[in-house]
Amino acid sequence: MRRIIAMIILSIPFAMGIGIVYMIASQWKASTPIDYSRLSDQPDVKFALDRLIKGDFADYAPPATRAAENFDRANEQIRGILLNASEYTLIEYGSVTQHSNNRNTTQVNLAFQARLSSGSFALIRMALLKNDNEPLLISALQAQPIADEWFKLYNVSALPFTWKHGMLLGFMVLSLGIVAWSAYLLLFKSPQKNLILWSIAIIIGLSKLTLNWNDESWNLQLINIALLPGGFVRMGNLGIYVLSAHIPVFGIVYIVKHLLSKQRSSQPATQSATPNDDATIDAWIEKLSGFYDDSIPQEVQEEAVAHLSLTIPDDQLWKLLPPHKGKGYWENAARVLVQIGFPRLWIVEEGLVKWLQDMNWPGARRIYDLLMTLPDNEFIAMIEKTLRKADSEDDTVWIYWLKELIEDKGVLARLSEEGRVILERAEDG
Repeated sequence: MRRIIAMIILSIPFAMGIGIVYMIASQWKASTPIDYSRLSDQPDVKFALDRLIKGDFADYAPPATRAAENFDRANEQIRGILLNASEYTLIEYGSVTQHSNNRNTTQVNLAFQARLSSGSFALIRMALLKNDNEPLLISALQAQPIADEWFKLYNVSALPFTWKHGMLLGFMVLSLGIVAWSAYLLLFKSPQKNLILWSIAIIIGLSKLTLNWNDESWNLQLINIALLPGGFVRMGNLGIYVLSAHIPVFGIVYIVKHLLSKQRSSQPATQSATPNDDATIDAWIEKLSGFYDDSIPQEVQEEAVAHLSLTIPDDQLWKLLPPHKGKGYWENAARVLVQIGFPRLWIVEEGLVKWLQDMNWPGARRIYDLLMTLPDNEFIAMIEKTLRKADSEDDTVWIYWLKELIEDKGVLARLSEEGRVILERAEDG
């Protein structure tokens, strides 16, 4: 029953994907372009229309633009083209706001089709610039005659298609592919633990990538939670379509988790095929010596560290601890123990903390850093027991290094009264 519920949950992104494809296809085939008529009352659109009708666009150009060498000639050419214009139709609209130096700068890109008295048409492109509450300025203006209506001339559809649209759609397909792979692993290749919870997580996306289909402007929101693969919506009644895609973070996490689990599960077979008798392990440990002796090549030492970290049985871990062998072995032995890690090392806990009796010993710093990775509760329980032992042996040097470890871990205030008394007594002594 749980598997059926999980399959229903995991089918949601694919149903949404089919819906998105259908909506895009139906709009792409539309013969009428995006309708911007409802934008005519917006201040920036009204401002642009007023400038075109009155012909005073030169008065609203930034000083740097007016100072350009060809500004006056270009201005006269545009005025000449638009002299007999009788009707303006907004055909493109896009707005981008950027925040820098504690101020917002908005650029609005507009395109108008002008009907001329001669029966021909003109295409006008205008860029407006606004900084916070300052008046609108015209940062760019271009006009060119065209032989027919822009929509007919350029065969414009409701949804023009460029490489940017294709790239985002491709990303959505990739997103669905990740969902499909993780769903397959979850349903058929993994234990059924937390099946429903993982099913819900896999169909959730983080980080939203949005594309305004009209002006091809992008927007990325790093934190945005939504169902995969994304969405395709019409913004209000303005006829502006927005395509969004989400990153399948949890699907990726589950795939990586499965691959790592599979890799770990394959290790016992490798270990069982390798002789683990005492003589073999001792022979490999002999190859760890190299801290004071350069007779063993470095590559041989590296091989021994890698081999022992995979093959040494639990009942022989003690051979890697001081005072077994000499100090020349301890640095590489510590590397092996760090690679093995907890929880296996709990069986040699006492030997590990004894390594801190002298931080000048080879490998001591590696073990120190290893113990720092323990969860606080487990660390405190281990350190309390070690403090009592060090106190019973009156080993103040050992207690000193244990105190350093405790302070670095940041758990001094959480020690028991007995533990704090031992530290204070050793310090006073």
